[in-house]
Amino acid sequence: MKKNNSQVGSAMKEITDKDFEREVLKCKLPVFTCFTAEWCRSCYPTCLLADELVKRYGGSAKFVRMDVDKSPEVSARYRVIALPTILIFRDSQPVKKRIGFQDRKSLKRLLDSVISEEKPPRSGEISQTGQTS
Repeated sequence: MKKNNSQVGSAMKEITDKDFEREVLKCKLPVFTCFTAEWCRSCYPTCLLADELVKRYGGSAKFVRMDVDKSPEVSARYRVIALPTILIFRDSQPVKKRIGFQDRKSLKRLLDSVISEEKPPRSGEISQTGQTS
């Protein structure tokens, strides 16, 4: 039986369309969401690095993985058109997005920037850069 490289030893929880609202949108912590697919070879290194970050940021952020083939609704809603795609959600909104391979340093900077940001006011809108308007 062929092993799925995207799942071997993963510290991130895999979720689907049906889990998304509960696991991501209703979460009080920032949520690091990694969109991947079984066939995506370039996703594997980014997911391994993200798995390492679970240990470092586990209490400050939640980490989930979504297979685009198993979760077409959420993937389409957030316009995931290239893999891997990383979306970070805060207060049920996407605040940061990265596409393609990300190295360890860029993933740490990305998480640090979201975790260190003050929560935006609930009445403000979040722009694509994660700033309130």
